Amino acid sequence: MSVLITGAANGLGASLSSFASEQGHTIVGLDYQWDDPTNALQVTADLSEPESIATLAPVLSAKGPYDIVIHNAAVSATGKFEDIPASAHQRLLDINVSSPLLLTKKLLADGAIKRGGTLVFIASLSVYVGYPGAASYAASKMALSNYAKSLRKALKADGINVLTVYPGPMKTEQASRHAPKGANAEKRMNSDEVAKQIFSAIDQRKSSLVPSAANKIFAKIGTLFPRSMKLLMKKIIYDKLDGSVY
Repeated sequence: MSVLITGAANGLGASLSSFASEQGHTIVGLDYQWDDPTNALQVTADLSEPESIATLAPVLSAKGPYDIVIHNAAVSATGKFEDIPASAHQRLLDINVSSPLLLTKKLLADGAIKRGGTLVFIASLSVYVGYPGAASYAASKMALSNYAKSLRKALKADGINVLTVYPGPMKTEQASRHAPKGANAEKRMNSDEVAKQIFSAIDQRKSSLVPSAANKIFAKIGTLFPRSMKLLMKKIIYDKLDGSVY
């Protein structure tokens, strides 16, 4: 199968690429820079630049059609919302929301996603539990989740499944960079395990995935008792932030 993965150079994207390669899939990986060679056909582009998207979209379509498209690329911005520059919030929204919407539009218009294929959007557990201290990130993932939900109905007639993934913190460089003071990285999920679960969900043509039993519990509590969960998240995250990171 042919798989397109954005944000493929590091973190979950690298784990997804590695797992797909082990399964014998052909991978087109997209990122803004590549430090090491991988088994993916590497495409370099900055998803924060609208001009770059316009140039990139036909290039990606030409490398298709794809059986699986995984919109994984994302950045965060943590700290007091008012202390983070507007440019950082805008860059986050461009990468996390605008780029997957615009790239998906072009891929669909060009017939670059095969009938029977799967579109995957990596949202966040924050959709269920909130994320005090990362308001624009949480907003971007909620937007992506609602977009995927709406798109799922529209694409059903074309035989294209839409899967939304809601992972919690993982053992990645980005998670460590934005973690509050004193956070225990060993409690986070391994990105390789999350990647494995994502491909299993693709095979089962699921519509949503919350990796790990613990995250499912958090998501359930966040749905049933949103105020209590947000107060808890403020205590364990926001109150421990000691500056802005973006």
